[in-house]
Amino acid sequence: MAVWIVRGGNNGECEATALEYNLALIGWPAMGDLTDVSSRDKMRDILQQSYPNSPLGRIRNHTTSLWYFRDNIEVGDLIVMPRKGQKIVTVGKVLGEYEYRPDFREYPNVRAVRWMNPEVSTDSLTPDLWEAVTRPVRTVSKLREDRENLLRDILGLPPLGENPQPPDLWSEFVRLAQEYVDTGKLESEEIQYKVEIGQKLGAAREAALREADGWASQVSTGIANSTNNLIHHIPMARFRNWVNGSPGDALPALQALWIRDDVSVAKRVSDFAELFPPSVTSGAGTRANTASVLLMGFDVEQYPPFRVGLFNDAYDRTGYNKPEQSADEATLYEHALGFLDQFIEEASERGLTLRHRLDAQSVVWAVLQGRIDDLPEEDDPIQPEHDLQALAGELLWEPGQLQEIIDDLEEKGQVIFYGPPGTGKTYVARAIAREYRRNGGDFEVVQFHPSYSYEDFVEGFRPRLIDGQPVFKLVPGPLRRIAEKARKNSKSTFILVIDELNRGNVSKVLGELYFLLEYRDESVRLQYGGDDEGFSLPPNLWFICTMNTADHSIALMDAALRRRFYFAPFFPDEPPVKGLLRRWLTKHGHDTWVADLVDAANNKLERNVGVGPSYFMRDGQTLDESRVRRIWKRAVMPYIEEQCFGDAEKLKGFEFDSLKQEIDGVAPVPGNAPQDAVLSDEPDPAQTSDADANTA
Repeated sequence: MAVWIVRGGNNGECEATALEYNLALIGWPAMGDLTDVSSRDKMRDILQQSYPNSPLGRIRNHTTSLWYFRDNIEVGDLIVMPRKGQKIVTVGKVLGEYEYRPDFREYPNVRAVRWMNPEVSTDSLTPDLWEAVTRPVRTVSKLREDRENLLRDILGLPPLGENPQPPDLWSEFVRLAQEYVDTGKLESEEIQYKVEIGQKLGAAREAALREADGWASQVSTGIANSTNNLIHHIPMARFRNWVNGSPGDALPALQALWIRDDVSVAKRVSDFAELFPPSVTSGAGTRANTASVLLMGFDVEQYPPFRVGLFNDAYDRTGYNKPEQSADEATLYEHALGFLDQFIEEASERGLTLRHRLDAQSVVWAVLQGRIDDLPEEDDPIQPEHDLQALAGELLWEPGQLQEIIDDLEEKGQVIFYGPPGTGKTYVARAIAREYRRNGGDFEVVQFHPSYSYEDFVEGFRPRLIDGQPVFKLVPGPLRRIAEKARKNSKSTFILVIDELNRGNVSKVLGELYFLLEYRDESVRLQYGGDDEGFSLPPNLWFICTMNTADHSIALMDAALRRRFYFAPFFPDEPPVKGLLRRWLTKHGHDTWVADLVDAANNKLERNVGVGPSYFMRDGQTLDESRVRRIWKRAVMPYIEEQCFGDAEKLKGFEFDSLKQEIDGVAPVPGNAPQDAVLSDEPDPAQTSDADANTA
C-alpha cells in the first residue's frame, strides 16, 4: 500500500473540486480517455501528439505522472495533496480505479478518494518529509518507503507490512446521523415541508389522472413549492414552462409517472423520461431529480427527492458502490432508493431508528448539506444548465442567437461584443453574467478609460495607513480578486465584464494577461511579484468585453488580442439588434413609428456608427411624440453631429422633423424649422448608455 503525491493543479485550481467530489484529478484533457492505452511508450506518443509544443523533458515528466496515475496507483493506496499557499496537506485513501470524466473539463483523469479529516499541518512534518511532500517535481510522484512510514506514524496509521482492518465507514456515518436526530430538528427542518409538498403534488396527480380542468396549473404550482432545496430553479422553471406551454405533451408523461396500476418505480421513471423531451431538461441526473420530486405526490415516505450530488457524496462517505456513469434516470433513482434502504438497516443495527426512506433521505441531507453539488446538471461541475428560453425572452432575442453566444463563451472563455453605442452590449453582458451568478458563480464589471492602468486592473501599490504610518501596500485589482474567487469555487463560473475595452490602452492595462488568455494552463510572474508561485487564470473565469465601434474600428485592434477572443456583432442592421426596438415597442404597447424613425436614420449612416435602440427603451416612461422629440434632440442628434462633423447639409437630413416627414411620406416644406416649441420643460433629457439602458 503506497503513498502518492498528487498536486491539485499548477496553482491549486482543482483542489476545491477534488475535496467537493472526493476525487483526485489530473489534467491533459487533449489526450482523451487513457483507459485503453497499452504501454508507457504509447502514453508518451499520445501526449506528444496532443501537446506538440511541449519540451521533451516535460513530456517525459508528464508521461510518468500519467502512467503512475492510471496504472500504478492501486485501490487502498494513500494520496497526499499539498494545498497551494497553505501550510497543510490533505490525505486520502484511494477507493476506485482510473476513470475518464470529460465533465471535469481541464482535469478529466480522476480516481475516487475518501479524503481524511483533519488535514495535516506541514509544521508537524520533519524538514525532510516536508520537502518530499510539498515540493514534488512532477504532478504525480511516489513517496519513498522510509518517508512513507514517517507519514504513517504522523497519521496514526500502522507501518508498512501490517494489514489494518478497513475503517467502518457506516458507523461513522450513522454516528453523524444520530447527532443530528438528537437535536430534535428532523421533523421541523426536514420532514414537515416535504410532506406538505407531497400533499400538493398528490392533489395535482389526481387532477392529472382525471384530466380535470386546471390540472396543469396544479402541477405547476405544486412543483414550484419544492424550492431550490429539492430541485434547482432553472430545470424547475423549464419544466413548468413545458407543462403550461405544451400540456398535450406533458400530460401523458405525468400520467405514466403517476399511474394508479401496480407498476415498479423503475418503469414509472423510464416511461416518464421517454416522454420528457431533452430540450426541456437534459442530463440523466437532472431528469431523475425532476421525476423524484413529482413522485413525492405518489408516496412521499417511500419516494423521497433525489439529488445526484447529495447521493454521490453519501456513496463516497459510506463506501456504497456508485452506479455506472452511463446510468439512465430509472437506474440512478433505484440505486439511490437502495442506498436509503441500506442506510435504514445499518442505522438500525447501530441503535438508530429511521421510520422510512423519507427519514433516511432527510438525515442524509442534513449530514451532508454543506458538501453537495447544487448545480442542476450533474455531468458538468463547471457548466450550469441555463434557462435560455427565459433569458432570451427577457432580452427579446431568439433562443438560438443567445445559444451562439453561450457556446462561444463556453468554448473560448473570452468574447467581445462590438457595435455602435446604444445596441445593448453591456446590458446583455450583465444579463448573461447574472445567469451564471444564479448558478453559484459571480461577476464583476469594470470600465476601461484613457487613465485606467495595469495597477488599477491587475495589482498595484496603493497608499495605506498602517498603525498610523503611511505606507504603500500591494493591492489586488478586480482581475486578481475575481480570479481568487474562481479558484476557490471551481465548480461555478465567474465572469469579468470589461466595458468599453477599446477606450483604454489595452496592451498596457492587460499586461501579462495577453499571454494567459491564450495559455490558460500556464502561469507567469506578475509585474509586481504579487504571487511568488506565479499567477494563472482559472479555467472557470471568463471574460465578456464590450467595444464601441463608433470610437475605434475593430480592425485597429492589436492582432494578437483579436486572436484571443471570439467576436459577437451588435449592429442595428443585423440580428439580434435588428428589429429589437420594434419588438420592445410592441411588447410595451407603444406605436412602432419610433422604430421607423431610427431605421430611417440608420439608412443614412455607416453601420459602425448607427443609432442603437437603447435611447428609447426606458421602462415605465411614456413615449409620445413630445418625448421622442426631446430624446432625439438632446441625446441622438449630438451623437450624429459627431459623425457628420463639418457636413451641415448632411446633418439636416437627420433632424427629427425631416425624418418624421420622411417616414410619414410627407415632403418637407422649405424653411420649415424643427418645432422645438413643443418640447416640455422636463429637467432631465433622456441620456442613455450601453451600461445603464434597460435594453437587450
